[in-house]
Amino acid sequence: ATRAVEALAMHMDRRPTAVIASEIGGGNGLEQLLVSLELAIPSVDGDLTGRAFPCLHHTTAAIYGLGVAPAALADHLGNMVIVSKVASSRWMEDLLRPVCSAMGCIAGLAMKPLTGAQVKQVCIKHTLSQAFSIGSAILLARSTHEDPVEVAARAGGGETVCSGKVVDVHRFTSAGFAPGEAIIEGDGG
Repeated sequence: ATRAVEALAMHMDRRPTAVIASEIGGGNGLEQLLVSLELAIPSVDGDLTGRAFPCLHHTTAAIYGLGVAPAALADHLGNMVIVSKVASSRWMEDLLRPVCSAMGCIAGLAMKPLTGAQVKQVCIKHTLSQAFSIGSAILLARSTHEDPVEVAARAGGGETVCSGKVVDVHRFTSAGFAPGEAIIEGDGG
């Protein structure tokens, strides 16, 4: 992701002053911390989705009409693509998803820089802190032999609605997405 941020900065002739994740879900939510460290700039405690998301037009920046262009996509081999202008956030998704697939579905994306006021308007606040808190609660639960699922639910302000064991997972890559299915055997809880 750092390469994408640097490519967009070079394209715009503008150095970034902070980074924010487009989503908190999966590894992407932590990627901003690496970019922040590598570029020696602050990272916002928040993101633009509040969950894992499948498409760029699902971000709060897109929903609020702030746009996503210009954007840069870069991979570990040094390939970079800049999209200067695009008709909509949906078009950005449709243009870059196949490119990301060609990059092996492992690429960093940097989207249109937002002002501080815009970040305050669209940021889902404290999602990094919440993820850290939930992860810490799970680690503590494991060390004290508590049920990590129950502890994670409480730490996240949720509740367990059923319990069981994942007995099979089938995932595949299709059109740049990684859909799948899981089979869970309930344990009566």
